[in-house]
Amino acid sequence: MRESSGRVGVALIAEFFVIIAGVLAALWADAWWEGRQASAYEAQLRADMVEEFRANAAILQTDLASNREVLDPLQRLIERDPAGPSVDPYLPFITIEATGYGFDPVMGVSRALVASGDLAGISDRPLRLLLAEWAAGVTEHNRRNQNHTDSYRHVTLPRLATMAGDGTWTPAEHREARILLGAQVELFVGVLETQERLLELSDRILQYLDTGSI
Repeated sequence: MRESSGRVGVALIAEFFVIIAGVLAALWADAWWEGRQASAYEAQLRADMVEEFRANAAILQTDLASNREVLDPLQRLIERDPAGPSVDPYLPFITIEATGYGFDPVMGVSRALVASGDLAGISDRPLRLLLAEWAAGVTEHNRRNQNHTDSYRHVTLPRLATMAGDGTWTPAEHREARILLGAQVELFVGVLETQERLLELSDRILQYLDTGSI
C-alpha cells in the first residue's frame, strides 16, 4: 500500500514538473516570437525612415535653393542706397509673395511616431535622440517661418504698399523701407538657418540608419 502511494506521489510530482516545463517553454516561445515580431517591426520602421529622410533632404535642398533666390535680391536692395523718387526698387516686394518657402516634412514614420508620442517604440536610444532632435528642429523652423511670414504680410508689405501709393519715394521713405526690409531679411535668414540645420541633421540620420554610427 505504501509502495503504491509512493509511486502515485512520484508520478504526481513528475507530472507537476512536466506541466511547469511546458508552461515555461510556452512562455519562452511566446517571448521569442514577440521579440522576433518587435525586431521585424523596428527593421521595417528603419527602412521606412530611410525613404522618409531621403525625401525630406530633397525637399530641404529645393526649399533652400528657392529661398536663396528670394533672399539675394532683398539683401542687394538694402545694401545699396536707392535715391530719387523711383518706386521701381521696391516693386518686386510689393507685387509678389516674398515670404519664401517654409519646409513641410513628408508625413512619414518619424513624424507619426512623434505626433503619437510613441518614440519609446524605438529601442535604439541614439536613433530616438536623433528623432527627438529632428522634431525639435522642425518645431523651431515652423516658429521662425511663422514669425517671418506674419511680419512680411502684416507689417512690411502693407507699409511698403502705403508708401508706394503716390508713385514717388521721399528720402525718409527710402530709409524706412530699408529698415523694414533689413528686419525682414534677418527673420528670413533665421528661417534658412533652421532649414540648413535640418538638412544637416537629415544627413546624420541617414548615415546612422545606414552605418549605425553618427
